[in-house]
Amino acid sequence: MIQQTRILLIYFFLITGTISCQGQTTELLTEEQQLRKEMDEWMEPYRREK
Repeated sequence: MIQQTRILLIYFFLITGTISCQGQTTELLTEEQQLRKEMDEWMEPYRREK
């Protein structure tokens, strides 16, 4: 019985850890995409001067 409880707790923590990491990755990607978009807009006039 105690062994089953330990296994369930381990699976629970693994699953919740995986879900939280996925959420952070998605948020970071959107921030990175936003930053790239802003930098592209800022660099556009300088690219035309070539």
